[in-house]
Amino acid sequence: MNQSVDLLVVGSGFGGLTAASLAARSGLTVRLVERHTRPGGCAGDFALGGFWFPAGATVVTGLEEGGILRQVFDSLDIEVPHTPLNPSIVFHVGGHQLEYSASTERWKADLRRAFPASAAAYERFWDWTHSAGGKVYRIGASLPSLPIESFADIRRSLPALRPEVVSTLPLLFRTVASEMRRLGAEGEL
Repeated sequence: MNQSVDLLVVGSGFGGLTAASLAARSGLTVRLVERHTRPGGCAGDFALGGFWFPAGATVVTGLEEGGILRQVFDSLDIEVPHTPLNPSIVFHVGGHQLEYSASTERWKADLRRAFPASAAAYERFWDWTHSAGGKVYRIGASLPSLPIESFADIRRSLPALRPEVVSTLPLLFRTVASEMRRLGAEGEL
């Protein structure tokens, strides 16, 4: 343990694993330390009733074509076996079961069926989350260099500065609850 390294990475969540892998790939000597018994960070798992459950939304996104994890694995020449999940999540709400489907229209139809009285408001909210989430996802996919500490960081981050990025700045001052109120999507769910 007294061996010197170029980079010490603390934590083996997706960020730590990515940083350590890319640094090692570039030729640095890297040590990765983790206090948990397994890697994964927020995308870890937990046991309940004799079953293991993956935790965190990050376990269901990112490996699709153009996804952020796909970009990292491609840059490392790592093939990750994966199976697309559809539905990716099943919500149990108010005695109803809603499957989060890859098809927006199917998701909306299921929502209308389960909550007919407030479906229009929840569709507006869904459209807003889909639009806002898509913008934020595209910002992340452009891999800005954060935090910005040097001119090189600014140069690497310039591709992320597009008009749609600027349009997301107001989102920094909103909460999901405030958007639900604004769109009338409070109540049944």
